[in-house]
Amino acid sequence: MISRTGFFILAACVLTLWLAPAAAGAAVQITKRDCQRLVAYRPDPGVAYVPGADARGRPVAPADLSGAPRIALPETIVIDIEADLQDRFGFPARAESFEGDAQIGVVEVAPDGTASFNGQPLQDDAQAALTRRCQEILRQ
Repeated sequence: MISRTGFFILAACVLTLWLAPAAAGAAVQITKRDCQRLVAYRPDPGVAYVPGADARGRPVAPADLSGAPRIALPETIVIDIEADLQDRFGFPARAESFEGDAQIGVVEVAPDGTASFNGQPLQDDAQAALTRRCQEILRQ
């Protein structure tokens, strides 16, 4: 005779084995609304930029200065990640014998929004596929 707990475990296993093949072949539908919800930016109250005012609402010079040269941003943004060993571990400051900065790695952000650290993607394959698919959907 099988116990009540054993019955539930057996039922769960049978149900899992029965549903697994159906789920493996099932297609996932991603809608435009799904993608918009995934990428929607919702700032905290009070952090929105207000032209001509500082964080406390006091008047300041506008950030958009007329006549200022426009700079062109690079296609890929590269960020060097370094650690200051002198500050972190208290090494003595002797410029002739010790360089305190250690290069940890490089983060690169591509035009499509994907990021990598030392050439390794910072998203797993499923996240990257979802990102690419949502970009396609939102461009339409």
